[in-house]
Amino acid sequence: MDPFFLCILLTIRLNIITMEKKQTPKTDDTEVLSPVVEEKKADKKAAKAAAEAAVKKAEEKAAKDAEAERIRLRNLGYI
Repeated sequence: MDPFFLCILLTIRLNIITMEKKQTPKTDDTEVLSPVVEEKKADKKAAKAAAEAAVKKAEEKAAKDAEAERIRLRNLGYI
């Protein structure tokens, strides 16, 4: 057998063996990372819902204040 061919063959085999030892299966990565990703998505969703609730609450308060002011002005005879 040609020494050059043997050298290439052994090098390829050695690389395959070392990569097999270092490689982690994709399923392990997704199983480990999926709770973290889900938690981040839940946090984003909760933050968005809280912001929307705060805006809605502020709009309702402004509407109530405007209505109260309109009633006050009407009772004073300005309207």
